[in-house]
Amino acid sequence: MSLRTNQNRACQSIKADVSLCFNQTYCLLQIVMLSFANYINQVRGILESLPPPEVIPMGMDRSAVTDRILDQLKKIVKSESVETVRVFHGFSEMNPFERNEAFREHAKESLPWAVWKIDGIKGLIKIAIDHYLKNGGPMECEEEEWMKLGELMMESIFSARWPVGALQPKPECSICTEPLYTQMKLPCGHAFHMECTVRWLERSNSCPLCRAFF
Repeated sequence: MSLRTNQNRACQSIKADVSLCFNQTYCLLQIVMLSFANYINQVRGILESLPPPEVIPMGMDRSAVTDRILDQLKKIVKSESVETVRVFHGFSEMNPFERNEAFREHAKESLPWAVWKIDGIKGLIKIAIDHYLKNGGPMECEEEEWMKLGELMMESIFSARWPVGALQPKPECSICTEPLYTQMKLPCGHAFHMECTVRWLERSNSCPLCRAFF
């Protein structure tokens, strides 16, 4: 048998080993990604299925609310070093001009509900993703623990400082089409968001609806 023949066989053997290794790695990666996707979808499903709180405690100590959320998070993460959870403290933190269409749709039901559906769930999903990636696997917890964490986060949002009527559906501001929770009335009687009104009057001295001049 010639030296070239031996070299060819050796090369073919190496190629076969590399191909097998690649296929095994690819299959393993697919399994890991599927496991990751299933886990995140499971957590998301739990959080999105939670209904609004029936009883909303008012005047809660915000630091106590944060402590309760962190204590519950530790039961899920099972770690001494738990990342700080951003707790929503009230309407003053919101910038209505940074909200997207999904937020506006949820806000038609109530403003706190929109904050929970967009910001609250997103924040908890981020925690689940970060912990999964850092630990190479899902958190070892029961479904009830995630439900409890979601309920505490939602409770903190609904009990935050909101303007009067924020928990009820509201008409839309005709300028930005977002729910009209705070308003400024023009002399003609039509009302819009204060920020929207100021921006509108910077370029026009008439009402956006009836076109009455001021």
